[in-house]
Amino acid sequence: MILISFLLVSCFACLLSGGLETYATPENFTIIALPDTQFYSSTYPAIFNNQTSWIVNNVEALNIVFVTHEGDLVNTYSSTTEWQRANTSMSKLDNSVLWAVLPGNHDGVSSGQTTVNYNTYFGYNRFNGKSWYGGAYQNINTNNYELFTAAGDQFIIFHLQYAPSDSVLNWANNIISSYPNRRAIVTTHDYLLATGARSSVGQNIWTKFIKPHANQIFIVLCGHARGEAQRTDTVNGHKVYQVLADYQSRPNGGNGWLRILEFQPAISKILVETYSPYLNQYEKDSNSQFTLSYDMS
Repeated sequence: MILISFLLVSCFACLLSGGLETYATPENFTIIALPDTQFYSSTYPAIFNNQTSWIVNNVEALNIVFVTHEGDLVNTYSSTTEWQRANTSMSKLDNSVLWAVLPGNHDGVSSGQTTVNYNTYFGYNRFNGKSWYGGAYQNINTNNYELFTAAGDQFIIFHLQYAPSDSVLNWANNIISSYPNRRAIVTTHDYLLATGARSSVGQNIWTKFIKPHANQIFIVLCGHARGEAQRTDTVNGHKVYQVLADYQSRPNGGNGWLRILEFQPAISKILVETYSPYLNQYEKDSNSQFTLSYDMS
């Protein structure tokens, strides 16, 4: 009895002095997804400014670690006014949180268009040299990837243009293979239809990039198709969540709706919420608010 008491006292003293290994509960963190902002840039710039200002004001409260844009920053790729507005809004994030963008079909990547404006305002030189910027295909920021750490986990996030070519997807395959221990996220523009089926572009991305790396890629975020949808595919026991959000057909170009993805490592869940800082309200139907199971142990 004396020996047991001595051991208990010794262990308690050891714990107080840091002699025993202890485990802190990993903190929750948040990723914000910005769906198509094209009509904000063309007609409602104050709503775009409101979105990014709200993000900056809530970086600490929500522990926002990354902001990802799903493409179609502007409505008219040749309009410098729209690009200047998009730049003004996105630049608010510069000194507060990591962020990245990709060009949608309205941003100059469609046939007969040019990405000169996209790469003038959101080009490789803007991001190159930042510690979290991984790089870009052919050193052009039309397709890029970033690296970040949250709750002790290492992540890689890809931003792929509208309808990426096979050469781009081969590049992405090579990049992810060089980071085999990172949890992977993909943001692209055209991927899911509002029905939950993959578009032809999405199917190509799935077949040639996402499915082969389903052991790492756990979520795909996209816009382009107006509406909300989600689907889950399981590959060799690995779930891949695919989530569409696009509000451009709603009043005022989308009424400021954005996506909040709150990662909850302690219970291996991701809470997805739809919120508008402009309206100061949440949308709570099953397509707008839902929970995904994801092992973060």
